Amino acid sequence: MSEPVFSIGVDYGTNAVRVLVVRCDTGEEIGAAVYDYKHGEKGILAGKGEMHLARQSPRDYIDGLNEALGKALAQADGAEAFSRERIVGIGVSATASTPVPVDREAVPLGVRDEFQEDLSAQAWLWKDHTSIAEAEEIVEVVKKKELPYLKFYSGLMSPEWFWPKALKFIRSAPEVVRKATAAWLELTDLVPAYLTGVSVADDVVRGICSAGFKGMYSEEWGGYPPKDFLKNFSEEVARLAGRSPVFKGPGESVGSLSDEMASRYGLSRKVQVSAGIIDAHSGALGSGVGERSLVSVMGTSSCNIGLIPYERYRGPIPGISGVIKDGVVPGMYAVESGQGAVGDIFAWFVERILGGRCSHEELTERARNMGPGETGLVALDWHNGNRNVLMDMELSGLIVGLRLDTTVEQIYRALIEATAFGLRTIIERKKEYGYEVENLIACGGIAKKNDLVCRIYADVLGVPVHVAGSSEACALGAAVCGAVAGGAFQSLSAAQEKMVPKARGSFEPNLGQRGIWDEVYGIYRDRYEHYSRGGGGGDIMKSLLALRDEAQA
Repeated sequence: MSEPVFSIGVDYGTNAVRVLVVRCDTGEEIGAAVYDYKHGEKGILAGKGEMHLARQSPRDYIDGLNEALGKALAQADGAEAFSRERIVGIGVSATASTPVPVDREAVPLGVRDEFQEDLSAQAWLWKDHTSIAEAEEIVEVVKKKELPYLKFYSGLMSPEWFWPKALKFIRSAPEVVRKATAAWLELTDLVPAYLTGVSVADDVVRGICSAGFKGMYSEEWGGYPPKDFLKNFSEEVARLAGRSPVFKGPGESVGSLSDEMASRYGLSRKVQVSAGIIDAHSGALGSGVGERSLVSVMGTSSCNIGLIPYERYRGPIPGISGVIKDGVVPGMYAVESGQGAVGDIFAWFVERILGGRCSHEELTERARNMGPGETGLVALDWHNGNRNVLMDMELSGLIVGLRLDTTVEQIYRALIEATAFGLRTIIERKKEYGYEVENLIACGGIAKKNDLVCRIYADVLGVPVHVAGSSEACALGAAVCGAVAGGAFQSLSAAQEKMVPKARGSFEPNLGQRGIWDEVYGIYRDRYEHYSRGGGGGDIMKSLLALRDEAQA
C-alpha cells in the first residue's frame, strides 16, 4: 500500500483566516488553526461617518497565514502516518471581491510603512459598498454600447465587485495610484502568489472563479474585458488589469511552493499551489455540492452555489449574479447567488439594538417553539442591500407588524424567517429557468451553531436541509483543490468522494405547515415587490438614507 499524502486548505474569511491539514485518502482533518485579524474592529477598518466603507489590513493576511499555518502543521505532526514531506498541495480560498492594490513586486501597499494609515491603500473587503456610482456607470456604458460583458450577471453589477472598486480606488486616491500601484489583485490571487514567491505583479496568475464571478471574465472574450472597453472609464483602470493575465481554475496549479516558504515550514519544494477560489465556492466543494443540490454558506452574509452540466445549461438567469462556465468544477456551469447579510442581521439585532443584553443562544431558545405566523411580523432581509434577485445594494431592512407587546424573541425569529424567505425567492427564480433544487446543504458558522435556522429553512423552502459534515467546509474545499493541484486526484469530484464527510445532521421539512408558511411568505413577497425598483417603495428607503447622509455630513 502506498503511503498516504496530505493537503492544506487556507481560508480567508471576513474576520479570520483558517488553516486545515487534511489526509487525502480519508478526509481526516489532522491539524487546524485560526488567526483572528488584529486590525480594526473584528478585522474590519471603517471610515468615520462612511457606512459603506469596509477595508482590511493586508498585514493581517500575511501574519495570519504564517501563524495559523505554523500552528496547524504543529498539530498535525502528532497524527498517525503524517509527515510534512508528504504534503502535496495547498489550496487557498478567500472572500471576494476583496481586491488589494500592490506594487511592482506584488507587495500589498498596505504593508508598506508610508501607506499603513491610508485606508485607500488597504484591501477593499467584499462588503465595501463605496463604489455604488461606479457600478452604475459601468452598467450604463455596457448597455449604451450593447456590449456582452454583463450577460452572465443579469445585465447588472454590484459595488461589491472587482471593477467598480478599481474605478473608485483610482478616483479617490489618484496619488496612491500614480506613486505606487502596479496592479489590482484579488485576495484569492494574492495569497497563491505569495506562497509561490511571485515577485512581479504582472506575473500573478488570476483565478477563473473570482475573475468570472466578480470581474467580467469570460473565455468568450479572452479573459477580462478588453482594455479598449476599460479605457471608457480610465486609462489607469486598463493599466491595473495587467498586461495579459493567465487564468486558471480551481484545482489547477499556479506553481510550486517557494524556497522560502518550503524552508520556513519544513515542506517539500514540490508542493503545488492551486489557483485561488472564492470562499463560498470552496465551501460548496467542501460540503459535497452536486448537480441538484444547492450549498448555502451561511455566515455574515450568505452565498449559494449550485452546478449545472453543460448539456442542461439554458443561459444566464435574470437577477442571479453569476452563471460561470468552469467557475468551480470543470465541465459544469457554476451558479452563484446570495444575500448581502444573514449573520450580520442577527448580530446587528443582538449587539447593536439589544446591546448584548440577550445572547443568540437565549433568543434562539425563546423563539424555538413558535410556529409560522406566530410572531405577527414580517421582515425584509435587506440590511446590507439586496444581492439577489433585485441586485440593489441601496435598499434597506424593514420590519412590519411591530406592536407594544412585541417581544425581542419574536423580532429575532422574524429576522431568521426573513433570511429564509430571501433564499426562497432566489430558489424560485432559478426554478423558473430550469434549475431544480432538491436539497440544501448548509455550511458555515450559522449552520454549525444554530439548528433553529436550519429547521426554519427546511420548512420555508420545503426541501431537506443537510448540515455539512465538516465544520470548516471552506478550508476543506481549499484542501480539495490543493490535493488535485498536487496530483493526489485526477479531478475535483474524485477528491470530494474521498475527502468530504457525510452530513452531520439533516432537517426534513414539516409539510403539514406548508400552507401557513406560504401565506407568510406571500406577505413577505408583497412587501418585497413594493420596495423593489418597480414598486416605488425602494425610493423611500433611498431617500431616508440620503437624508441621513446629508445630516451627518
